[in-house]
Amino acid sequence: MRLKQNRRFFLLTAGFIILVGSVATFALVQRAEPLLRTGSVEAREIDIASKIPGRIRRVTVREGQTVRAGDILFELSDREMKAKVAQAQGATDAARAQWEMSRNGTRPEQIEMADRGYRAAQSQFELAENTYRRMAALRADSLLSEQEFDGVRQKYNAARAAMDAAAAQLRMAQKGARTEERAMARGQFDRASQTLVEAESYLEETTGRAPIDGIVSKRYADTGELVSTGYPVLTIMDPNDMWAELNLPETELRRIRVGDILPGTVNGIGKKLSFRVENIAAMADFANWRAQNDRGSYEVRSFSVTLRTIHPERDMRPGMTVVFELPSE
Repeated sequence: MRLKQNRRFFLLTAGFIILVGSVATFALVQRAEPLLRTGSVEAREIDIASKIPGRIRRVTVREGQTVRAGDILFELSDREMKAKVAQAQGATDAARAQWEMSRNGTRPEQIEMADRGYRAAQSQFELAENTYRRMAALRADSLLSEQEFDGVRQKYNAARAAMDAAAAQLRMAQKGARTEERAMARGQFDRASQTLVEAESYLEETTGRAPIDGIVSKRYADTGELVSTGYPVLTIMDPNDMWAELNLPETELRRIRVGDILPGTVNGIGKKLSFRVENIAAMADFANWRAQNDRGSYEVRSFSVTLRTIHPERDMRPGMTVVFELPSE
């Protein structure tokens, strides 16, 4: 009888120990189990837009095509831009000629013509002066009427004025353009030159080129369509600049820190990769989560976590889902 009681006690004690051990093991397993959260792969994308409005003459690439920096992606009709460049070139040539003429001074032929004009006016003045003197002597002897002398005096004054004007023309031809005139001519030439540069830059904008090495991810327009300023024609994805984004409520942020390494399974390629936490930023207010407790409602702020692979993975593509394993608390 006593042996039976001892055996029963032993069995109960052993069962209790096994039960406690099982509960402890289950709790330990549950505590160590990681938290799974799903994010998505993102990539840097660049919209290739037109700086000027125009009609697309041709698009040289298709979606999914790999391009190199500087490759031609599309071309716009350039007839109008070429006409503007020609107009600007003509205005620049004319302004350059004006500036060079003011800088080089008056031509010798013009100086010679002004000198001859001055000599002719001087000769006319000398004749008028001699006539005036003779007529003045006759008038003093009362041999010439006042009216006749007034006519002689008028011719004398006119000859003097003509000689002075010819002398001024000669001096101006000899000195050339004034400093202010040369500065004005240089300013007009500079303005015309910059107008030409502007027109040429707009002509270059009729050809859209790839700014980076990448992959054409989207195509928004086709040959023959009209595009306005800033309207994207293509989008290029940079395969060398991809990351994963994971949205977490603030109650789970204590599980990770910037610099931590998290395992993540990329479903699209079926690989488990290592990601480094690069940044944690608060999301916009509309993305906050709302929860309930006994005292009423309160808001739980959401945060966007940016992670990058430690080793680049060329097979990843934007939009693929990544299942991250957050460490236990």
